[in-house]
Amino acid sequence: MASKQPSDFRPKEKELPAILIDPKTKKQYTRGRFLGKGGFAKCYELTDNVTKEVFAGKIVSKGLLMKQHQKEKMSQEITIHKSLNHKHIVGFVGFFEDNENVYIVLELCRRRSLMELHKRRYLPTRLPVSCLTMAPRYDSKVSDPSFVRKPLVDLNSKQTPKSAIAVKKNTPLAPVPEGAEMKNEVPEKEAVKVADTSDSNDCYLSELLRQLDRVVENKMLDRPLIQEDEAEDPAAVPMIWISKWVDYSDKYGLGYQLCDNSVGVVFNDSTKIVLLADGENIHYIDRATNESYYTLKHFADKLSKKVTLLKYFRTYMNEHLLKAGASMTPRDGDDLSRIPHLRTWLRTRSAIVLHLTNGTLQFNFFQDHTKIILCPLMGAVTFLDDKQNFRTLRLSLIEKYGCSRELSSRLRYARSLIRERLIKKVDVEQVADT
Repeated sequence: MASKQPSDFRPKEKELPAILIDPKTKKQYTRGRFLGKGGFAKCYELTDNVTKEVFAGKIVSKGLLMKQHQKEKMSQEITIHKSLNHKHIVGFVGFFEDNENVYIVLELCRRRSLMELHKRRYLPTRLPVSCLTMAPRYDSKVSDPSFVRKPLVDLNSKQTPKSAIAVKKNTPLAPVPEGAEMKNEVPEKEAVKVADTSDSNDCYLSELLRQLDRVVENKMLDRPLIQEDEAEDPAAVPMIWISKWVDYSDKYGLGYQLCDNSVGVVFNDSTKIVLLADGENIHYIDRATNESYYTLKHFADKLSKKVTLLKYFRTYMNEHLLKAGASMTPRDGDDLSRIPHLRTWLRTRSAIVLHLTNGTLQFNFFQDHTKIILCPLMGAVTFLDDKQNFRTLRLSLIEKYGCSRELSSRLRYARSLIRERLIKKVDVEQVADT
């Protein structure tokens, strides 16, 4: 008696050709990177071989359009979309079909969806200038003629530090002084301080552990039929990850570079410093997670040694280290108003583990130079192989369709390390800070 297939089983579709040809117009498109999928369709970048214009190609297998109402729905979608022309609606370019698929050519939207940005707790940088320069006006005061909106600079003039002056040139790199002491520095009183406003005390470690528990305990990693392609979701590709790192913790701390080229150091005294990608602005985080803001030319005197070390780490990584995940290019609009920094890290015999304040947890494995980047907010894992190829998969879809042995072994390792080491480490650090 034949075994019953699970309800989420999908018949294996024929592999799409690299060149797609419209049978009527003979126009040719080169199929590019995978963009995502829905209930029926898969989306790829399509490049017109003549004009080199890049579009989004929505491809629906005819094997999924067997019933009459499914065919009618597909036809209605094309008819309605073809009739629309509005700047806020994805543009319809054309459609064609062959014996295997229906192809819908659409305008390519390069930025992320609002739903995705909401899940990532994303705050755009392109806010109206008045949001940053003017105090808010409340409805109860609008009718009061004596009420005047004052610039924030006027309201906060007594607290505005000299370090807020914009600087266009970096200070020359000085050599690291011998025997530089890494004491617990206290920022100057005039520096602006804000409390840690993280949405989670452990930066989503507990949530990530719950997600990995479901994947491992569901035993879908060991299922005989693996359909890893069905678990892939490019929309969940991380926005921020660590592209370089250097461990100098025997003297000073761990230096790292994010994929946007900002540079940070976690010092041995548990303080942290971050130089933003503009090469000018500095964030300093003390042991109590209070933050102070400076520039590379104007900072508290007591931070002189740490700024010197920051520049030393930056120079070393730029000159000697390759950028991990270079093939994962950021999308248009991926500018963050608040860059996460390295919250904690640990090193085992197998890997270095790096935990960012936005919840991203990264494992860099030493033996084969593979990496996994876990994002609890998106419920996703990105796997970079030893050739820098990457795939991003939803953990919930791995529960359904399984994944490769290479990825499943690393997910198990991540789960055990979070449970046995990382959560205990966070608890200890929180007690020490208090």
